[in-house]
Amino acid sequence: MIPSVMDPAFAAATIKPKLAELRKSTDQLQAMFVEELVKEMRKGAGGEMSQMTGGDIYNGMINQTLSETISKQSDLGISDMLYGQLSKTAIQQVEGQALIAHSQQTQPTSAVQPDKK
Repeated sequence: MIPSVMDPAFAAATIKPKLAELRKSTDQLQAMFVEELVKEMRKGAGGEMSQMTGGDIYNGMINQTLSETISKQSDLGISDMLYGQLSKTAIQQVEGQALIAHSQQTQPTSAVQPDKK
């Protein structure tokens, strides 16, 4: 039996893992965006750390920690907006692939081949 596109078990097995991966990716993209913002804001502030040996490494660690905290604790909405748009596309792709697979399996095969010219 061919699984239906509307079958909940089929949807869960094919769509949910893709949506979970998409959510992770959009969260990571938001964190990267926030990290760039933090880096530029802190660059403008200057300070003694940037002039010390290893200051760039230390500033990079601070920037990363700040950006992760800001991204997780605030509701910027970048990740949610991207996820909302891209999840629709991902669902349509999975449904389209299932319909194509279903139609290919249900097409009758003919013993007579068309003439090729």
